[in-house]
Amino acid sequence: MLPTISPVCLSMVCTISCWCTPSHGHALVQQACWQLPEDHARTVLGGLLPSMLAVVTFSLGTMVAAFSSASSGATPRAAAIVMRDPGAHRAIASFLAAFIYAIVAKVALALQFYGPVGRFVLLLGTLVVLAYLIVRLVLWVRSLTRLGRLSDTLEKTADVADKALARYVEDPWMGSQPGPADRALGVLIHPDRAGYLVAVDFESLQRQAEQTGKVIHVLTRPGQFVAPSIPVAHIEGQDCEVDGPALAEILDAFVVSSWRSLDDDPRYAVVVMSEIAQRALSPAINDPGTAIQTATAMAALLVRRFPRSPRESATNNSKGESSTVRYPDVTVIPLDEAGLVRDAFDPIARDGAAVFEVHCRLQKLLAVVHADCSEPLAASARKVASRALKRSLAALQLEEERDELMNLHRASFADEDGPGARQEASNR
Repeated sequence: MLPTISPVCLSMVCTISCWCTPSHGHALVQQACWQLPEDHARTVLGGLLPSMLAVVTFSLGTMVAAFSSASSGATPRAAAIVMRDPGAHRAIASFLAAFIYAIVAKVALALQFYGPVGRFVLLLGTLVVLAYLIVRLVLWVRSLTRLGRLSDTLEKTADVADKALARYVEDPWMGSQPGPADRALGVLIHPDRAGYLVAVDFESLQRQAEQTGKVIHVLTRPGQFVAPSIPVAHIEGQDCEVDGPALAEILDAFVVSSWRSLDDDPRYAVVVMSEIAQRALSPAINDPGTAIQTATAMAALLVRRFPRSPRESATNNSKGESSTVRYPDVTVIPLDEAGLVRDAFDPIARDGAAVFEVHCRLQKLLAVVHADCSEPLAASARKVASRALKRSLAALQLEEERDELMNLHRASFADEDGPGARQEASNR
């Protein structure tokens, strides 16, 4: 919504300024203003009106084609990311705002609302709108050269995944406390519908915790599937009772939907990137290069956001600390960070089991994650690499490729041989 505000506000300012201009100003003001004939003003607006209508129609058609291309070429989940493009939103909002401005101004001219001063102000407003449209058209043409292309979709998806991981690294407990290992006595809260948990209102839970004097433990994180048989929260207390209004407010704090969201679900962002590689490895597309590029981008994101010591990660997950505690009476379970590696590389290893080049790159990338990422990602990378090796050995037909891949795996994870062995493996 934010990218659409500035062009709409510009159109509203220009339109309101014209409507608020008196039809007959002071004599000195009329003499100072250039006398614009009414027919000329109507001609200028008449040219702007159909032009903006055509541009809006063309832009909408282009955006629909780009979204369809992203859905078919990458993954349907990536289409939602492409639809967030702020440049496209600003362009459509600008053209639509200019179209509305031209309609309003032309109606005012037909009603003879403007006098000499009003037509002069109308000319100034039209010049401002045209200048803004010229800049926006140039930027829109540049965006059209990239919108919907697979490389642009992958770049946008990687950017969204990077921001999701950054939000998690900055506040892994989402402002609450780390959940306890053992569950004490209390009341379990079950949702009234099945679906994916997309958001948790921790502020509302903190308010309920303060009112009841109890601690509320959140048992699920955004991205997990919940159902009436699966508890989403636990109110600690041996003699704890929750009345109807309090229970309703607690349940309202858990937003359940049929679709996962990228806002508070870093694993889903990695899943969407991995799906791009899976689509590229399908027999209909057969594009191992895109799969390798996507896997490389995911490994770079994990190394960037979860660095190994001495460059400590901002999460401090090993200590169970959060950067800021805003909800001290609410806890949440930890994220399965090892699942980030599994979600990223296991599907690629499965769908590209018979592609030698893909598995060579996977072994190198997983070795990098194992060496440069913190625990538990490092341990998970080694397990995923072992599973990937088993898949490829079962699918590859040439014995030479199987032997080379086996040697690459041994060299990549030969920790006892030091970094020299890994460097030799990366040069292969």
